Order: sequence, then structure tokens, then C-alpha cells
Amino acid sequence: MASAYEGKLTAEEVRVNYRKKFFAADPLDPPKIVDAIPGDADGLMPIAKIGADLKVEIALWPNRPELPGFDLKDILVLEYSHSGMPSYVPIGSPEEIIDKVDFPDSNFPLKRSIPLSVISNFEGTLKFRYTVTSWNASVSNAESPVTIDRTGPVRPGVPKAIDVNEPLITDAVLANDKGVKCVVPDFVEDKKEFVRVAVGWMADMPEDETDFPELVAYFDLLPPSREILVPSKFVTDIGSRIQYVVYFLLDKAGNRSEMSLPKGVQVALGTLP
Repeated sequence: MASAYEGKLTAEEVRVNYRKKFFAADPLDPPKIVDAIPGDADGLMPIAKIGADLKVEIALWPNRPELPGFDLKDILVLEYSHSGMPSYVPIGSPEEIIDKVDFPDSNFPLKRSIPLSVISNFEGTLKFRYTVTSWNASVSNAESPVTIDRTGPVRPGVPKAIDVNEPLITDAVLANDKGVKCVVPDFVEDKKEFVRVAVGWMADMPEDETDFPELVAYFDLLPPSREILVPSKFVTDIGSRIQYVVYFLLDKAGNRSEMSLPKGVQVALGTLP
């Protein structure tokens, strides 16, 4: 049975209860992380974009106050969290988003940002969300993941030397295989299917990565088989001698591995004895 106190609500409490009864929170669109790699479910950021504030956009939400003069407004709060935090942390102060007349829908999407200070020392996945407390007292929020990856494939290790299928490269091998077949040794990496490989073929043993040639022999996504084909021209332009091959791995975010260990390849072209 209700108490006498419960039957004596203040006028404000009556208004709040009325609003809650007749206005339920509508779902919000997830915030857009503007420069995240398109289609990535974890909101992976390109390495080139994590040295500054991250741009975000917040779509128009429903049931905004229609008319001015009634002091009706929505309250917008931006927050972030990750696995190392007990709860969400606010970004900046709550914002008052006033009625449609004085703040038209054309101002949407709202352009906001995640400060560099949030991600400058972070690697992993965080959650960014915004919460709207509507003029009618309903509360709703939506979130999107943001993934920061600063570590290239295999790091801090060095990729193993590439495997060359044939121990001796001859004219016959180049004719039959239409180049030199090589296999990149297996490695562990998240989103491995998006890793690209840049292969350098050269006449001299490289001393460091500055010796990597400007004209790469292969640059593309690494196939599931990890087998790549170096065109014959890279071999024939150097001629008969020991030639060398090295490679870099680049992950989906654009982080690069160390240069691989070099592989010496014996090449003997022309008529063999």
C-alpha cells in the first residue's frame, strides 16, 4: 500500500514522472570516428592519425526541443573508457544543446574530438561514447570502439629471412616460374590478413634499412599462402652472382616491422656447363 508521503509529490516530481511516462529514450546512432579505417570493426586508427586529437562526429538525435522560450534543452556528455579503468571518464564539460530554432538541426553532425592526451600513452582498444539527457528527462547513449596500434609486426624481434623455393636460379627456373617464387616465414599478428609485404631484391648485402631499394620487387597484401613472386627482371638486371632479398611487413594500421634478415640467392644465367 502506498504511504501518505508517496501520495504527496511536488509539482516538479509530477512533471518528471509525466515526462518519463510519455517520453521513452530513442536509440542513438554510434559516434563516427572520422579517420578510423573504414569497415574495421574495432575502429582501428591509421598510425598517421594518432599524433593529434581524434575527430569524431555525433549524428542528429530525435526528440530535440522544438521551440525557444521554455528553457528546454538536451545535455550532451562525452566519455571514454578502457579495460584498465573502473568506469567512464568525462571528456570536457557537459554541453547544453538548446532548441531547434536557436540551434538548428543543420548544425549536425556535431564535430567533436577525443583529445590527444587520452591516447598519447595508450595502446589497445578504448570505448568512446556520448550520452544525451533529453529535455524530457530520458537518458540514452551510444558508443564506438577506437583501437590504437603502435607496434609493427614481429617487433621487437626481426623477421626471419625469406625462403626461396629454388636453391639455384637459372634461366629455366625464371621461364618455368615466371620469376622467383619465395615464401615469407610465418609470424603472429592481429588482423594478419591485412598485412602487406614490401620485398627488396638487390645485388649487395644490405647493411641496414637505408640500403633498401627505392624500386621494390613486390608490394602487396601478403597472400594466405605467404608465397610471393619476384619478377624475372629484378634478377636478370643484376646477372649471375649471389643476389640478396629482404622484406618489411606492414600491418593494417601502417606500422612497419624491422627489416628482415637478408637471404643470399645463387643466380647462374645463360648456358650452364
